[in-house]
Amino acid sequence: MNRESAPLLKTKFHIPPQRPNLVFRPRLMARMEDALRLRYRLTLISARAGSGKTTLVSEWLHQQERPSAWLSLDENDNDPWLFFSYLVEALRQQGITASHTDLGALEAAEIPPAEVLITGLINDIAANTSPFILVLDDYHVIHSDWIHQALGCLVKHQPPQMHMVLTTRVDPPWPLAQWRVRGQLIEIRDHDLLFTADEIGKFLNEVMELDLSAEAVATIQVRTEGWIAGMQMAAISARGHKQDGDLGVFLEAFGGTSRFVLDYLTEEVLNRQPPAVQDFLIETSILQRMCGGLCDAVRSGGAAEQDSQSMLAQLERANLFVIPLDDERRWYRYHHLFADLLQSVLRQRRSTEQIRELHRCAGQWYRDQELPAEAMTHLMAASDFEQAAAIIDEHIAGLIHLFSRSKAPLILGWIENLPDEIKRSRPWIDVYRASMLALNLQVDNVEPILVDVEKRIEPNSPRAAAILSHIAAVRAYAANLRGDAAHAITMADRARKQLPGEEYPVARGMAAYTLADAYFATDDMDSASQALADLLRVGEKVDQLMMIVPTLCDLAAIKKVQGQLHQAEALYDRARQWLAERNGLDSRFRCSYEFGLADLLRERNQLDEAHDHAVTGIAYRRRLGGYNLIGDLALMRVLQAQGDVEGAMSALHKAEQAVQTYPFQLALMIEFRAARVVQWLAAGDVAMASRCASRPGRP
Repeated sequence: MNRESAPLLKTKFHIPPQRPNLVFRPRLMARMEDALRLRYRLTLISARAGSGKTTLVSEWLHQQERPSAWLSLDENDNDPWLFFSYLVEALRQQGITASHTDLGALEAAEIPPAEVLITGLINDIAANTSPFILVLDDYHVIHSDWIHQALGCLVKHQPPQMHMVLTTRVDPPWPLAQWRVRGQLIEIRDHDLLFTADEIGKFLNEVMELDLSAEAVATIQVRTEGWIAGMQMAAISARGHKQDGDLGVFLEAFGGTSRFVLDYLTEEVLNRQPPAVQDFLIETSILQRMCGGLCDAVRSGGAAEQDSQSMLAQLERANLFVIPLDDERRWYRYHHLFADLLQSVLRQRRSTEQIRELHRCAGQWYRDQELPAEAMTHLMAASDFEQAAAIIDEHIAGLIHLFSRSKAPLILGWIENLPDEIKRSRPWIDVYRASMLALNLQVDNVEPILVDVEKRIEPNSPRAAAILSHIAAVRAYAANLRGDAAHAITMADRARKQLPGEEYPVARGMAAYTLADAYFATDDMDSASQALADLLRVGEKVDQLMMIVPTLCDLAAIKKVQGQLHQAEALYDRARQWLAERNGLDSRFRCSYEFGLADLLRERNQLDEAHDHAVTGIAYRRRLGGYNLIGDLALMRVLQAQGDVEGAMSALHKAEQAVQTYPFQLALMIEFRAARVVQWLAAGDVAMASRCASRPGRP
């Protein structure tokens, strides 16, 4: 599964559903309303765990007529690409199309400055005139400086129709004092969220139905200091004691104890549950999000039937700190603080090996659901490095599309988290690491790894021949990026001939693609066509749209060069048919089709249609990423043909910026140099054209 098509967790976009019998807090609701009425840019709700931040915002939104986009954050969202993929999707659900937001820029070896990407998103938001609210929940999990800079820039320049609400335990590193003075920020802090005496009485006696005396309410208020999480645990514990007839004993102990309130109440709440409930709570505390099937897998290891979904519903009804994440009550999470405490109890009541087994079962469930990032998190916690390595192997095998680099950083991160002894004992892991570095355009780091792997390979081992062939394919790809066509062809041909059977599609595809590109760069179109035909067979065998469509378009490009325009058109028709049949017309792979067809129509002097296709490709590129240089060149040539010298120069400058960011394949770089010379000649600058033509090496 490629990164672009990997599912986004839908529960992250759900506003927590309304909860019955909550204490209405008009003073805080008024503060939230003031933020909108007075046109503040940001409502910052910054307070400790268990203070009711998320509950306050969600209840306020349920009373709002203004639409809202909600995004719950977790540690995985420190990846800029993933963070903005979720943010763009949250905005899309409010009808805001991110047509100017270039997510593809976040796939580069060096991502652009935060201000560059966020400018496109701000323009997209500005194009939507309807007022809306954007909520980022649990922002304290974000520690990426790049994301902090991007979001800070968004707040500073956000359009007036947007209001941002941010819940966090830690203040973000933004100029809050400056925004406060300028009247751009409203804040709700710990002391604001503490329950008043009146609110505590309503919660204990009306919501929890305890019928406590004023003195008992005051005791709980003093000990919890109005902190809702502590108060909730006190209420649950008090209710249990009331049923047992010893409520007075509880209140006396609770009021006079010198122990930490939280520890005391946790023991009271947890220990008063039936053993089966206690086991469920502590064993599922390892999960950030829970559903019935996942909990079943964790608790039984797949060996026995469970009914975890009913248990989750029972816990919610009992107010045992279980928070629903969707309206269907399928996915839940524990209150963050309660989860921390349950995990502490877990470490006391279960052995290290038992805890690892819980994580292993969770990892296997996520693996079966094709959610590798979540699976890797649990498998690493389980020290199940064999299965973690197997996931890397699976997803390397799925990385067929050599024009996309989006998955490389993800897999590199997985490999780096493996223990050194695991990597040393499995040479193919480092070969994959070198492959990912090459795909991620970190060419200088590739060769030392490959040399080290060659020293560790046992010649008679089962995978020795395949590993050596894969090494040759990686070297071919790296040589192509360095502009060394001869070495690229030699290595790619060696890899192709030595690879056993029809296995190892990554190495086979990498070799075929490198051969095609190098032969194209050296004007050997027949050999390039043969290599592309091999690449197409690999793509069709593994049924990968992201490989098939660009390959068909490259074959069409060769037909154009050879003057066979009808054959080129037929190949583009095949590419579009693949896109239509596989729901790919709204994918980034459409870009290669649009840009290629624009070139074909330009050759036929159908300039208006050519321009439409080029612009369509640019729009998809901005929204979905990738295809930077090929799109700029296609648009530039169309504008040249239309006599729009200024527009063509603008496209050329964008192409030059892309080239400065990272290297492209050899054939595309040669095409770029030729196009640049033609454009400077069209602009009348013969001297600059001459300098571009005579400049040695890669542009």
